Amino acid sequence: MKALRGILQKMSSRERWLVLGLVGGLLVSAAGVYFLIMWTSISEMEALVSDGRDGFRGIERTLPRYLALKQKNEALMDRIRKNPVRSLRLPVNAIAKTVTATSEDSATTRRMSDVVRFSGKTRETPLIKTDRKGKKKKQKRTSAEGPSKDSQNLYWMEEEMDFPAVSVDSMFQFLTRVHESEDLLFINALELTRKSNDPNEVRMSLTMATIQYIEPTEEDD
Repeated sequence: MKALRGILQKMSSRERWLVLGLVGGLLVSAAGVYFLIMWTSISEMEALVSDGRDGFRGIERTLPRYLALKQKNEALMDRIRKNPVRSLRLPVNAIAKTVTATSEDSATTRRMSDVVRFSGKTRETPLIKTDRKGKKKKQKRTSAEGPSKDSQNLYWMEEEMDFPAVSVDSMFQFLTRVHESEDLLFINALELTRKSNDPNEVRMSLTMATIQYIEPTEEDD
C-alpha cells in the first residue's frame, strides 16, 4: 500500500484520476462478471428445481397406480402359491357333479361327471422357458428388472377332456361355474360340435388349465 501511495503521489492529478478510473472500471467489470456467473448458476439451479418438481409431480401421479398394480400382482402370486389344484380331474369332477348333462324335459337325468372323458395326459409347461442347460433363455424384457424369480417357478398345467353329449343349457351352466370357481381354472381351448339333429344337444371338447407354483430345489438354485 505504501508503494502504491508513493506511485500515486508522483503522478499528476490528471494521471491519478485516469488510473483510479481504470481501476474502478476493472472492479465494476469484475463485479459484473461475478454477478453474471452467479445469475447463470441461480438460473440453472432454478431449472433443476423446476425439473425436480415436475418429476415429483409425475411420481405422485403414477405412484398410486404402481402401488395398486404391485399389490394386485402380489395378491395373484400369493393365490398361485396357495393353489390347491394338483390334478385337474378333481375340481372339474366337483363342478361337473353339480350340473346335469341332459335338458330338464329329458327322460333320464345324468350329471356331467357321468359323461366326461379325460384324456389322461397332463401337460406341464414352464412359463419362463429354459434351455437344455437349465439357463433362462434370453427374452425381450418388459420391465427394467425383467421376470422375477417367482415367475421362473410358475408352470402352466393343462389337460384335454370331452363331453360327448350335453345340453346347451348344461354347457353354459358348466362354463359359468368354472368361471366362478375359487380354484385357478382356465379354459384354454373350447370346441363345440353338433351331436345329433337336436339343436339343444352338443358335443363339448375343451382344454382345462391351471397355474402351479413349484418350489425350487437346491439343484435349481
